[in-house]
Amino acid sequence: MSDKHPFHIAKSLEYGWDVLSKRWVALVLWTVILWIPHAMINTASVIFAIFAADHQAPWYLKVISVGVNIITFMLYTRVVLLCMDDDPAGIGDVLAGFKFLIPFTLASFFFFVGVLLGSIALIVPGIYLGLATGLYSFLIVDQFMGPIEALKRSFAITKGHLLQILFLYFVLCMVIFGGLICFVVGVIPASIVSTVALADVYRRLDKAYDAVDEGEDDEDRGTADDESEVDEEIAG
Repeated sequence: MSDKHPFHIAKSLEYGWDVLSKRWVALVLWTVILWIPHAMINTASVIFAIFAADHQAPWYLKVISVGVNIITFMLYTRVVLLCMDDDPAGIGDVLAGFKFLIPFTLASFFFFVGVLLGSIALIVPGIYLGLATGLYSFLIVDQFMGPIEALKRSFAITKGHLLQILFLYFVLCMVIFGGLICFVVGVIPASIVSTVALADVYRRLDKAYDAVDEGEDDEDRGTADDESEVDEEIAG
C-alpha cells in the first residue's frame, strides 16, 4: 500500500540535523528538562535497591517509573513534532500534550503486551510487532488518533518496509552510541537527531500510504466511469 522507497535514512538524518540546527535551544532545553524526573526516579530506585534486604526497589517506585517514562516519551514526541513544524515550543505548548495521556498510555500498554507475547512465542514475532506498530506515538500526538487506530495505522504504513525500518533503528543506535563516546554530552544532540529522523520517516511513510490509497481510489473511479460509459453506449 506504499511507494517502493518512501524514505532514505541518510536524508532523514540530514533533516534531523537541520531541525536541530534551527531549533537547538528548544530541543536541547526540553531534552534536559524531560530527562531530569526520569533520572531522579531511576536514581531513587537504585538507592532503594542497594539498601533493601532483597535488593529490590519498592513496587510503587516501579509504577512511578513506568508513568514517568510514558509521560516523558509523550511530551518529547510533542516537542519534536512542534519543532519540525517550526511551531512554538513553550511550556504551555508542550504541556498541552497531556491531552494525549490516556490514548498514549493505552497504546503503550497494548504495544508492550503485544511485543512481550510475541517475544515469548519465538522472539521473531515480537520484533515484527515492534517494528510494525512502533510508530504509534507519532500518530497519536501528530494526528490525534486513538490507541487502536494508531497501532493499526502504524501497522499499515510500515507494511513492506520492515527490513528498511530495522536497518534504520540499527543506524540510529549507532548514531546515539557515537554520541555517547563523544564525551557523553554528545548523546543529547545524537538522540535529538535520531528522534527527528524517525519522525521524518513516519511522516514520509504516512504520506506515501495515503498517496497510494488516493491513486487506487482514482483508478477505481476511472474504471467505474469507463464501465458506465460503455453501458450507456450499449443502452443507446
